[in-house]
Amino acid sequence: MKARTISYGRILRLAFPVIVSQLGQITVSLVDNIMIGRLGTLELAAASFVNNIFNLAIFFGMVITFIITPLVGESIGKKDNQTSSIFKNALMVATITAVVIAVLLLILCLFFHQMGQDPAIIQMAKSYFLLLITSYLPLMLFNAFKQFAEGTGDTKTGMYIIIAGNLVNIVGNYLFIYGKMGVSPMGLDGAAIGTILSRIFMLLAFFYLFVFRKRYGTWLTNFTASSIQWELATKITRKGVMLGLQMLIEAGAFGLAGIMIGWMGAPGLAAHQIAISLSSLGFMVYQGLGSATTILVSQSFGAGSKKRMLIQAKQSAILVIPLSLITALFFFIFRDALPLIFSNDTEVIRITSTLLIILALFQLPDALQIIYGSAVRAMTDVKLPVIFLFISYFIVSLPVGYLFAFTFKYQQLGIWLAFPIGVSLAYLFLKFRFKFLLKRSTNNN
Repeated sequence: MKARTISYGRILRLAFPVIVSQLGQITVSLVDNIMIGRLGTLELAAASFVNNIFNLAIFFGMVITFIITPLVGESIGKKDNQTSSIFKNALMVATITAVVIAVLLLILCLFFHQMGQDPAIIQMAKSYFLLLITSYLPLMLFNAFKQFAEGTGDTKTGMYIIIAGNLVNIVGNYLFIYGKMGVSPMGLDGAAIGTILSRIFMLLAFFYLFVFRKRYGTWLTNFTASSIQWELATKITRKGVMLGLQMLIEAGAFGLAGIMIGWMGAPGLAAHQIAISLSSLGFMVYQGLGSATTILVSQSFGAGSKKRMLIQAKQSAILVIPLSLITALFFFIFRDALPLIFSNDTEVIRITSTLLIILALFQLPDALQIIYGSAVRAMTDVKLPVIFLFISYFIVSLPVGYLFAFTFKYQQLGIWLAFPIGVSLAYLFLKFRFKFLLKRSTNNN
């Protein structure tokens, strides 16, 4: 395919199922928060505290599996018949990673009482947190299947499974949170049960399709014949962990911001959770286009086509700009109405409305950061981005947020005012890094 024939339509066809998949995954969190919010502000604050921590583990593990997509895409571009071997070794890496992280989460739970939160919040949070840990392994393995499928260009299967899994979660929440159809009401713990059931279902569904669907027949045969290669597993682990660190840095900044906001009381923490949940509405679109960028750029990278890589990244950036501006306008216009979906607490609504203005401000740089980060990931460049993202979020954004919140007394708004700074710095670095990697490439096909 010539560089000029690459169309926006192909990017959108790949991106749309991923966007719907992201919507499905994010809807799990939104549904949980809406249904938990009906229990009360204390329960929503406890869920916020847990999610600020647990989401770090989810993001870290999920991004480790992200390395599967560019490696599979590059293998397909090279036509080196290593695709199934990459996947088999990646599944082993995902399993080991999940077990290690689950153990670390169990240890972390012992220190909840030392994190400066309301004791009533901690009491509910511990039980909820321990239940969620049991869903971590099936989630990691599902993500591995999904990233493999996307690397082959199949972005639809994950979409259908996530939609079905989301329905399982909603039904589970309804039954176990409120106690329906003879089930005893479990409150916050019931939301965890719904999440566990949905993640187990999604893993089993993808496994079934991989084994019995004709599309995967050749890869299944090669998968069965391939063996564990420690050199390949080490490569996947090394690059996956570096990618995981990138996501952990950004998610960690928002998570630590949530902990600092928790020092100001339950209403602020609940508002932070609502704003973070709503921010996912934009993220799902940007991440969908980012995934399409990774698929196309990685395959072009494997085929050695520098021009196609450049055009694919530019077209994705052009597509994401108007989408991010529309999202920003949506958050600004409906900043007073959106919080009402989650809470009827006037203080929570007031704080959330203010935070949504800041959320609108950094939609554009956040969207572009995701596109160029995806292009850099497609070239499996993982080391240097970690350093610069750490500088953007931990050396600049968090200290500035602390200064605004506690020195200048802007409270929750102060923490959030620093987010646009960190996101913009991250975008600029990733864009320049992608251009540098292209210039360093010697192939101009």
